[in-house]
Amino acid sequence: MPQTLAVTGFFNRSASPNYLGEWHSHPSFSLMPSNRDQDSMWEIVNDPSVGANFAILLIVKLEAGELAGSVNLFASGFDVMAGELLFEGDSN
Repeated sequence: MPQTLAVTGFFNRSASPNYLGEWHSHPSFSLMPSNRDQDSMWEIVNDPSVGANFAILLIVKLEAGELAGSVNLFASGFDVMAGELLFEGDSN
């Protein structure tokens, strides 16, 4: 199923039109978004029928027994923006 159809289906079933983004794990791969990840996110934010102004992609994995992750913001008309992911209890 194309990504936008899945998102549209979510909106149709949801009582709220709020949609933050996508998340998934890369258990044995880099935490950087793959080309497919990026294409999916751009499809979401550039499809007027979805109605999302931005989307956030969260990728997580266990690395040496610790949770590691990355977060990236996709917004139409802007380059991908990498965010800082802070875990509860971090002293940063």
